[in-house]
Amino acid sequence: LTTDTNDDSVNNVTVTNSGIVISSAQSQFNGSSAYFSTGNHLSVADGTFNFGTADFTISAFIYHSGMGHDGNVFDFRESGDGFTVNMDTSGNIGVYSNKKGGYTIARSNTSIGSGSFKHVAICRDNGTIRLFIDGVLTQATADAFDYGAIPLVVGARFSKDEQYFLGYIQDFYVIEGEALFTTAFSVPTAPGAIDVSNTRAHSHVWNYKDVYKGNVAD
Repeated sequence: LTTDTNDDSVNNVTVTNSGIVISSAQSQFNGSSAYFSTGNHLSVADGTFNFGTADFTISAFIYHSGMGHDGNVFDFRESGDGFTVNMDTSGNIGVYSNKKGGYTIARSNTSIGSGSFKHVAICRDNGTIRLFIDGVLTQATADAFDYGAIPLVVGARFSKDEQYFLGYIQDFYVIEGEALFTTAFSVPTAPGAIDVSNTRAHSHVWNYKDVYKGNVAD
């Protein structure tokens, strides 16, 4: 989410842009990022992602502008299935699972603050989900739930009508089949710096260096 919100992949995934703009006001690198405000979001159709019980990675630089309400950053939910990466008014990141009916990653001592970019990574590895903030492991807990064919809404609740995220997002990855991080790591210093060389049919769900969806080789 640096230069556009289009799908540049061979999969030709339809990305619906509801008011998101590329802004030069804030960026981690390269001078621009995607700006999210009240009433705006990006969405990808139901069935685009199918995590099952396998490993996965969600990774992005997130700039929280401050909110007077809870906000969903990456919402992979539909009725009875999926999960969402959200935050409270203090910027505490959590992962809420519809399958659990509660948080797998609690919003406690997981704040990214406001007014600057923080790198956030959520990785599930062999039934354990971990949250990293700026490369530091903050929480790890069990999550072996089967998340089926689900959609994605970026910047709002899955219903697309409330709980809007306010801020900026850059260099966003979604990778099915691999947990890129299981221990502390060095935060990427350039867009597209995360190594996904061992993926098969690697494709860009949004612009190159912005959003990815890949499947790990057998």
